[in-house]
Amino acid sequence: MRRETKIGILAIISLFLAIWGFKYLNGKNILSRSLILYAVYDDVNGLQPSAPVWLHGYQVGLVTKLYQKPDELDKIVVVLDIDKHVKLPKDAVAELITSNPMGGKAIVLQFEGHCSDEDCLKSGDFIRAESKGLLASMLPQDEVAQYLELLQSGITALIDSLSSQMGGDTGPMADLTQTAAHIRSLTGRLDGLMARTAPAIAGTLDNAHQMTNTLKASQQDIQQSLANLAALSEQLKQADLGQTIGQANGALVSLQNTLHTTQQTLTQLHTLLENINSGQGTLGKLAADPALYEELQRTTHQAALLLEDLRLHPKRYTRIFSKKEVPYVGPDKQH
Repeated sequence: MRRETKIGILAIISLFLAIWGFKYLNGKNILSRSLILYAVYDDVNGLQPSAPVWLHGYQVGLVTKLYQKPDELDKIVVVLDIDKHVKLPKDAVAELITSNPMGGKAIVLQFEGHCSDEDCLKSGDFIRAESKGLLASMLPQDEVAQYLELLQSGITALIDSLSSQMGGDTGPMADLTQTAAHIRSLTGRLDGLMARTAPAIAGTLDNAHQMTNTLKASQQDIQQSLANLAALSEQLKQADLGQTIGQANGALVSLQNTLHTTQQTLTQLHTLLENINSGQGTLGKLAADPALYEELQRTTHQAALLLEDLRLHPKRYTRIFSKKEVPYVGPDKQH
């Protein structure tokens, strides 16, 4: 036999043993046939798969599955996997109980008498289902009745004791009588107060009624105002107001920088004008000294005449080696 075949067979056997061990730990032997019964409940109260099935305190099976009954959607079907050796008569009952105070659920099989092979439940049959509350699940029926009887007697004794203690003129009953008298007095005062304030209350209610009618008449206008407000909100939302405010803030910052630069320029211009008025600098001396201004004007006129002569007689100024002098002709004699 090849090595790969041996490994495959070993893997299959291991998988089978793992599944069988898991089922066995949950109380089910897959190598033996079981008695499968179905119970229908109105409410399973948190019953889960793998919940135990007990018979006289001995676990004989498990709850394997829960599902909704197809033809009655308000019913839950519980599948019970019970040991095949358990014999159950057809009038047996599967009681859903609370197995512990923490809320664990279990199924208890209840029946009386015996059954033969023909009269016993067979795999696939439905068993009658019932449910018990927490107290009935924790205590037997006779103990429940005894507990209720003891509780009733205790409550009766407590009531009798309270009644005896509340009797007399100085006991709690007298305090209750005095309290009742105070309540009657207070009620009379409240009646008088209500009689005096009834017109004011009626006027207030009338005003409230008129206000309600006014609001009802203005309902259409109010709805139109709300619609306009909603439209305005939508427009503001679509207009991206946040971005617009950001751009406006940027423009304001730029405007502030421009105003600051302009202010600096005006300050410098003011300083320059003050220097000119005080005679500082070239412009100041020119503005404060008339003789300098006239001299500058004559110099400017002579420079203009020189440039005009240079334009009319360029050769006069380009002669280098010739000793011949060109006579000067004034601008007013030239054509």
